[in-house]
Amino acid sequence: MTSLLGKLGLNRRHKKMVTGTAFGAAVAVVVTGAVLYPGFKTTEVDLNDGGVWVVSKSKNAVGRLNYPSRVLDGAVTPASTTFEILQDAGDVFVDDESGSTLNQVSPANMRLGGDKQLPGAADVSFGSEVISVTDAASGKVWAVSPSTVNGFDEEASEPVLVGSEGTVSAVGEDDRIYSADPESGVVTVTGVDANGEVVSSESETWGELKGSGDLQVTVVGDKPVVLDAAAGKLLLPGGKRLQLDNAREAKLQQGGPGSDFVAVATQKALLKQPLDGSTAKTVAFDGEGVPAAPVQLGGCVHAAWSGANKYVRDCVNDGDDKNVDVPKASASPSYVFRVNRDLVVLNDVNSGNVWLVNQNMQLVNNWDDVIPPKDTSDDADKDSADEVQQTVLPDRTKPNSPPAAKPDSFGVRAGKTTILPVLDNDTDPDGDILTLRPPAEVKSGTVATIYGDTGFQISVPADKTGTDSFQYTVDDGRGLSGTADVALRIVPAGENSAPRQKPNRETTLVLQQGTTLTQNILSNWIDPDGDDLFAESVTSTDPLDQVRIRPDGQLTFQDSGTAPGRKTLTVRISDGTDSTEGRIVVDVRAPGALPPVANADHVIAVAGADTVIAPLKNDV
Repeated sequence: MTSLLGKLGLNRRHKKMVTGTAFGAAVAVVVTGAVLYPGFKTTEVDLNDGGVWVVSKSKNAVGRLNYPSRVLDGAVTPASTTFEILQDAGDVFVDDESGSTLNQVSPANMRLGGDKQLPGAADVSFGSEVISVTDAASGKVWAVSPSTVNGFDEEASEPVLVGSEGTVSAVGEDDRIYSADPESGVVTVTGVDANGEVVSSESETWGELKGSGDLQVTVVGDKPVVLDAAAGKLLLPGGKRLQLDNAREAKLQQGGPGSDFVAVATQKALLKQPLDGSTAKTVAFDGEGVPAAPVQLGGCVHAAWSGANKYVRDCVNDGDDKNVDVPKASASPSYVFRVNRDLVVLNDVNSGNVWLVNQNMQLVNNWDDVIPPKDTSDDADKDSADEVQQTVLPDRTKPNSPPAAKPDSFGVRAGKTTILPVLDNDTDPDGDILTLRPPAEVKSGTVATIYGDTGFQISVPADKTGTDSFQYTVDDGRGLSGTADVALRIVPAGENSAPRQKPNRETTLVLQQGTTLTQNILSNWIDPDGDDLFAESVTSTDPLDQVRIRPDGQLTFQDSGTAPGRKTLTVRISDGTDSTEGRIVVDVRAPGALPPVANADHVIAVAGADTVIAPLKNDV
């Protein structure tokens, strides 16, 4: 399990726990095996990128900490400033609290997908295969999975539980949903299948739960614990009530593995409260502060307090205990523990500082190395990497003509979400910006619009096979539209084709002599099977030039400044199994020979509301 609030068994909005606050180097490993002799013992190794995802509100970014290398190696920049993250292994989501949306991250491409709208008061909790969406206003609880979340619809999706106002939920490590209803006093444990359908439900009335205020809920193994911090009321499994002192800002631990106690952090101490109600162990520190939700992991409890800037680790082995100041803390920190797989780090969400709590509190904060430049932000990733030096404006004096939509075909993988760039071959004779209308229904999966209605993504369930097709509509924004068909082929797991450059999309970089240009080039590539792509390497024909590329496709070229002219870069792009070489043309111009380039913009506005437009964001 992992994190919404580091790793949530807690929820995202409002009160930090259930209510509480709750990206590029990709590693491709090709393993070949042979049967050497019957009887040899083998070991299965879980290969992963060693990543823990963290937040910087000051940089407006979500980044991936490469734990083995102890650096941030990639980042994405959400559209809003009020966001949190949920993570489990390679599944990562950005939770936009103000916009009530959930946006899945592609770690391989270091790119955001499309926003999925949630109820306005929704709290989200993530296990490993199950995501719960709880609307505290209505008491409704829904269940989705990472592969089906884009199909969620508040009106059409059937809730797995309908409780009362104020209901809170958390997903346990067993991927069951634990819900507490303060009006009825009922705690419900709901099991769901891969499609979010209820397969089991157990309810128990806790008398002391009735009439409670704002609640936090967490799950220790398969044991729910509830806290009403304002009242200092801690409810243990079965509903036994304990009274806590100094609890007005207390935080329940994040959901975690089975244990005989629950961790609670108050302003002054860490409490290890046995689940049977016996006397708690108190771990004090000098001072008083605002607690982060503690974490139980690997035989240790981790706790931290802003204000006091203290970190405490209390372990089964007393020799591993720690009670220290947080080094080089910012002026106004807000601490959250981030947990992924068996790794835990401390994250100041305001400054973006990350401390490796099991590595002598080593500080990591190289955000400037990984945040995409403004002209290559995720909002503009969908734009072509080609530079057009001569701009011809459309003739608006003639009658409007409909857009020309052309058929497409894509390969997709079952159990994954794949981006479908259907507008790549669609045109408009008037130069209008085209937007998309999705199909009503697709048999093989769920299609949703992304990038402000200028792209599609499809989520295909793991059990789907064969082929499918659907029809989509393009609008020119001036009353005319066109339609085209999309053919889909669900590619079997054992089949793979190498990546290729998109037709007529050769990448050309244009820059002034002696200057540096950064640009993402993966938008000009596609994988026939729908696999995620990443860049392996890049070289230049001029040994004096400096060129580098990140796995997410962000290429930085620094011209040597010797002379203007054309140069060639060779780039290698991989899907994790096969790779392909491609060519990038670099056109170096003399100083003062380059005019600015203005690119078209598409803005969605709400009637009656102010809209901020940043037309220079994608201009160069």
